[in-house]
Amino acid sequence: MDEQIIREQVAEYYALWNSATTIYDEYAKSLDLPYSGLRVLCCICSIHDAREQCTQKEISNRTLFPKQTVNVIVTGFLRQGLIELSETSSDRRVKAIRLTDAGEKYVQSIIPRAMRAEFEAMRKLSQEQREALISTTKIYMAHLRKCLFDNQ
Repeated sequence: MDEQIIREQVAEYYALWNSATTIYDEYAKSLDLPYSGLRVLCCICSIHDAREQCTQKEISNRTLFPKQTVNVIVTGFLRQGLIELSETSSDRRVKAIRLTDAGEKYVQSIIPRAMRAEFEAMRKLSQEQREALISTTKIYMAHLRKCLFDNQ
């Protein structure tokens, strides 16, 4: 296949992938929230839903945001009364993050809307399109990992 076509397809794929971030950035801005703050709130909710202990390190690992960025966001949410911190049983220096009642109310006003939108967008695809999207993305990611790390 022509190399130029493949380069263009790679560029188009990543432009589409990045558009998801752009959509969520626009959604966050509509809430007067930075994108990073929205991502951290989503992460806190998913960790809580999984019944795991939420820490800044775990948020940093899941979002790939630097620890300092996560700390600034968490500190802001703490000041706003959206979260509370408590010592973990394993290490008193590590703080567990939990939503306050106000934080829970705030999150319930923004996260379910995003989840419904994701569900509806996926639902608008046919079963075959959904399967192809997921299957092809898995295959592409496996090839990308192999090409990046097997050629070192």
